Amino acid sequence: MIYMRIYDVVIVGAGPAGVGAALQCSINGLKLLLIEKNEIGGRIRLARRVENLLLDKSISGDDASGYLKKIVLNRGIDFIEGEVKKINSFEGRYITYTKKRAYYSKSVIVATGFVPNIPEIAGIDELYRKGRISFEWKGLKREVDSPMLVIGGGEVGCDSACSLKENGFDVIVFSRSEKLNINPILLQDVNRLGIKVINGIRYEEVFAQGNVIILNIIKNRKRYFFRGKSILITVGGRPNLSIIEGISERERLFVCGDANKDNYHQASIAFGDGINTAMRVTQILSGRPK
Repeated sequence: MIYMRIYDVVIVGAGPAGVGAALQCSINGLKLLLIEKNEIGGRIRLARRVENLLLDKSISGDDASGYLKKIVLNRGIDFIEGEVKKINSFEGRYITYTKKRAYYSKSVIVATGFVPNIPEIAGIDELYRKGRISFEWKGLKREVDSPMLVIGGGEVGCDSACSLKENGFDVIVFSRSEKLNINPILLQDVNRLGIKVINGIRYEEVFAQGNVIILNIIKNRKRYFFRGKSILITVGGRPNLSIIEGISERERLFVCGDANKDNYHQASIAFGDGINTAMRVTQILSGRPK
């Protein structure tokens, strides 16, 4: 007889939302499995500074990832590193497929974050297909006398620009908004580091000329061209839910964090949403009324 382990819940994604859900499920006594395709922490590792992760001081994104990893280890939560390819439902159970095997559970929490948006700029799709644009600042190669062109002047874009500047990059941030709408501490850092920000623009076109990328913008009815070796895209995203497409049984399928509404970029809010989702899972599995 083959024994097939059935978890109470499989949690896909180990960013703040996924770890928050895993922590609360563990506290509630549920048999759980946490799966993450990269490392615990998810995209929070890209943050230069995390201000509100239930701590009394700001910490780096790497330290925040370490904090979340410590939660998983200290609670003895079952964790595997692997990419989930698909989730199906069958006879009242959920089956979560990775490259190596399938995992069975009574419920699933999807905390897979978001898929970065590609802005509607003429020529950008071709650059994307050729691998000439990036969505994460870590791992980018610094080019001498060639600025990094950052498209998007929100908090992620400005935080990434500060990280790049502190690592020796020349950076230009482009934003459609007339002024930066970011938190005051981050705005101080942008000004202190002398990061060039061009607000109130319209993107016209972007194209490659040899190994150089040229960005064409309009500002105050005038046309400008900027040259760089790389473009970093930071214009938000959409919920990453491709792994649950086509599932008909959704009573015990839950989504939390950025995978839910793409507005949980604050770590503590995502963490809390994970906890709240775990409470709902516990309630349903226990048979208590909603």
